[in-house]
This record gives sequence, structure tokens and C-alpha cells, in this order.
Amino acid sequence: MRNLHLYTTTEGDELVHSQDATNYSLSTPALSFLIDFDRMEPLAVDSSTSADELRSIMFNTQIRLIPVMNRNDQFVGIISLEDLSDQKLLQKQAEGIARRELRAADLMTHRRDLIAFDALEIAESTIGDVIWAMKKSGQSYCLLLERRTHSIQGVFSAQEIAEKLHVPVNIEDKSNFYRVFA
Repeated sequence: MRNLHLYTTTEGDELVHSQDATNYSLSTPALSFLIDFDRMEPLAVDSSTSADELRSIMFNTQIRLIPVMNRNDQFVGIISLEDLSDQKLLQKQAEGIARRELRAADLMTHRRDLIAFDALEIAESTIGDVIWAMKKSGQSYCLLLERRTHSIQGVFSAQEIAEKLHVPVNIEDKSNFYRVFA
């Protein structure tokens, strides 16, 4: 193992600012904002992970979206920090599930309810196009799907996009009722 040296910072030491951050705009290619699973394998949790453990994982890792896998290591959904809000936990408790019994499978958005962009279409799109589609659908995150191979390549998150653009990206949630009858 290599012996690394540690140094004290001085008054002349300054933070480096990303050169890319100032160049982002609504016309920036959409793929610049993708949380790309090919470049960084996502942290995933088992569908039986408890709500309290999920909150702890998200707090400690600062990750807001986590893929959920079943015991056969198949993708079954996504759990978000919003899914673990006190309000959502109370809703589930009102449905008769004790808090200590709440699992990822009870709180996640199931794969069948997730929507995805087509990878070929996104390759030619801007982040403005993505934001517009997300707002229109009421989705605060959308997967990127290579439809030919059925592979989920990543996810677009409104919160991550907002942080990169340094502007709010407000997505008005649309209920399942709205999605069915829209």
C-alpha cells in the first residue's frame, strides 16, 4: 500500500469551479444530464429492505433514487426519497401496514408504472426537451431505455437537472387517476 502524505490548507488555497457548469443551458444535449448506469453502476436495494433502512441508506449516501431488485436480482422498481416521506409512510400505515413492516416493495414505484425515454430519440434531444416531457407527464424522474435490447441505461432526475442548470425544475405530480384519464 502506498504511503500518502496529508497537507494543511493555506489562505491561498481556493475551491476549483467546474468549467462545464456555466455552459449548461436548455439547449445542452440531454445525455449530459443522464445518471448513466453504464458509467457508474447504481446502488440497488432488495425489495425486502425496510423503510427505516432505506431512509438511512439514502441519508448516508445522499442518493435520492435507488433501483429495487427482487430476490432473483431482477429490476422491479425504483424507490425515491419522496417515497419515504413521512406523509407516504403514514398513508401506508393508514392502509394497515405497521411502520416496522414497511418494505421497499410496499413503497416503491413499480416497474410497470415507470416511464422511459427511448435512447435513440434522446441522443438527438436537448435537456429542454426532456424537462418539457417530464413536466407534461408529471414525472420527477424518467428512465432511459434502449428499446431494442430492453436495457435500462440510466435515469433523468428533475432534481439533478435543476442542480446542474442552477434553476428550479418544478414538476407537478399527476395522480394515477390523471394518467389514466388524460
